[in-house]
Amino acid sequence: MLTVCMDLAYPEERLLESQCDVGIGAAKPLQCLVGRDATVAVDRRETLSVLLGKVNAAKGPAAKHFWQMVQNVERKLQTKFSKYPLVVSQTKTQKGKMSAVTLQVQLCEYRQFRHSIARLQYGLPDDESMRGDPDAEGRLTAANFIAVDEKRKVVTLEYPGPDSKKLSTQVTLQATGGNVNVARRVAAMMFSKMRDGASIAEVEQFRNEMLKDYTGGEDVPDNSEAWNVCRMQINMGAPACGFSVEQKGGKRVPFQTTSQAAGGNALEAERVARLCWQQLIKGVPKEKVLEYRKELYAAIGSVPQGCKRVRPRSLEAATRSPGKRRQI
Repeated sequence: MLTVCMDLAYPEERLLESQCDVGIGAAKPLQCLVGRDATVAVDRRETLSVLLGKVNAAKGPAAKHFWQMVQNVERKLQTKFSKYPLVVSQTKTQKGKMSAVTLQVQLCEYRQFRHSIARLQYGLPDDESMRGDPDAEGRLTAANFIAVDEKRKVVTLEYPGPDSKKLSTQVTLQATGGNVNVARRVAAMMFSKMRDGASIAEVEQFRNEMLKDYTGGEDVPDNSEAWNVCRMQINMGAPACGFSVEQKGGKRVPFQTTSQAAGGNALEAERVARLCWQQLIKGVPKEKVLEYRKELYAAIGSVPQGCKRVRPRSLEAATRSPGKRRQI
């Protein structure tokens, strides 16, 4: 905060530009625009500098419109805040001389724009390519604090609490039908909540709620990419698991599952999403996968709590005409 205040008072020193790292909100858009290889190969600030050079050197129609818009807006700001010299000093961007700090702000706005397009045009909860990965971006990475105890048949989570004291909790494999990946997923969700300030009692209550009606069933292989792609946005008002798949010809197919449709259980919604993702990756048309999803949803509601789930039908069986369908 001190650096920000100093930059506002002395913008010509470009203090923020030289001292601040690229923020989490700007990291994904930066990676998207410059390319994954570039962001991995060099420091983010160097990558930001590369993108800044391209932006300031751009001469196309979009660039001309952008700089014209910047000048028009800044003139209005200068008039409105003429009595505040520190504000006015921040509204004198010269054409082709955008600062790295301003570019970071623009990247964050671009990220929100992409999320908006995903929601309004495709009905997805967000743009998965713009998602920040809090486990990967933060100092504390969930994978570093989660372990499988095969002897006790549990997945343990040991969170670094205050005064270097570890806060320990666990997820039993029995509660996930023996599925280690599901247990890891629950532990990762618990980790995120603890990082946000939740207590052990609160995350264990959260765990119990997540697992209460989870019966599991058919799932994708343990090494499937779906485990990383199909993740529920649990902090949303209406939890949903959205993703898109690029099929033959470069066509991107948006898809989602919701906790509400999956009997109110986020873990079931993720499992359905993984199975549907697997079919879409194989090139199965979306219309058939939608029918498959409907069958999977119905199967969730047909399993009494505490009972073992009957193996769902194949996609081909699930999408037959109604007259040929058999009861699960």
